[in-house]
Amino acid sequence: QRSRCLCRDPFGVSSALSVSKSIMESAIPTQRVLQTVDSGLYLEKGEADIFWLLFGTVLVFLMQAGFALLEVGSVRSKNTKNILTKNILDASYGAILWWLVGFGVAIGQAGPASEDTNIEEILGETYYALAYDFGRRPDGNIYATWMFQWAFAATAVTIVSGTVAERVTFTAYLCYAFVLTAFVYPVVVHSVWSADGWLTAFRDDDLLLDCGVIDFAGSGVVHMTGGVAGLVAAIFVGPRKGRFSASGEPIDIPGQSPIYRNLGTFILWFGWFGFNGVSTLYIGDGFSVVASKTMVTTVIAAAAGCLTCTVVGKATTNIIDMDLAGNGVLAGLVSITAPCSTCEPYGAFAIGVGGGLPPSTSS
Repeated sequence: QRSRCLCRDPFGVSSALSVSKSIMESAIPTQRVLQTVDSGLYLEKGEADIFWLLFGTVLVFLMQAGFALLEVGSVRSKNTKNILTKNILDASYGAILWWLVGFGVAIGQAGPASEDTNIEEILGETYYALAYDFGRRPDGNIYATWMFQWAFAATAVTIVSGTVAERVTFTAYLCYAFVLTAFVYPVVVHSVWSADGWLTAFRDDDLLLDCGVIDFAGSGVVHMTGGVAGLVAAIFVGPRKGRFSASGEPIDIPGQSPIYRNLGTFILWFGWFGFNGVSTLYIGDGFSVVASKTMVTTVIAAAAGCLTCTVVGKATTNIIDMDLAGNGVLAGLVSITAPCSTCEPYGAFAIGVGGGLPPSTSS
């Protein structure tokens, strides 16, 4: 029972009932949330849940530094400033778009337009620019949810940035970042994670294949969305100049710093504990057990992916490749993100091995 994180209100909109009355009435709480009892000091449950989301936001946002180091270490030195500027704008430009449009599409609730249409299955009608929700002011939980989901949205855009590194103009970057952050990614989020979404597992009827899509922390919602967008972009722009010979043989283009690449991988792994673990969205009422299990499966899958890539790489090239090991870690992390709360540790190991095979056999 404790592993049932697929609650009917996955974004915590209704959890305002458990938040103190003063927070629902005002954006700035005026009541002390720390109360003294015989056992010491404690946070009210609603406040603990908000803190949990904000804690996860910090961890996931740190992944932007990991992406920056990984990408800079993987490209030539002449493109360093371009990569770093894009990473900064992923967070800054993306935050404004997420505030104005993206959050409303992704997390907004059904409104008047849904009475005559099924528009609520693909996008929400509230919380655009964090505006009032049909007369009700957003509470602390909504603000915390906005923060947590903004960090996720920035991750999806950054995946595309790394995929087409050294190959697109700055104008092209601004265009795809706008479309992905304001429309594409939010529609996917709403379709899968909203209780009204057409793919969701949280609705009572009309479930896709009688079960809906279960994606706990975003293997598909975040990483596949960013990955598919990056794949399409890479197909259109083609390979980097000098990547292939006239006969089509691949030519290695060494990155400027293995140190940056390694540090970036470790920072991403660190941030993934927030990505997966804090996707419980709550910390009380048994959710702490789920968060603990989620972090354990995350570690095992990442380690299994790393070892798979290392062993296969050694067997095929007779070299223990640091980059291949790092890619294995990331492949294992991406693979476990959807089932991290529902699979057992031995399942996480198998998932990590499966995730590590593709990068170990590709160029």
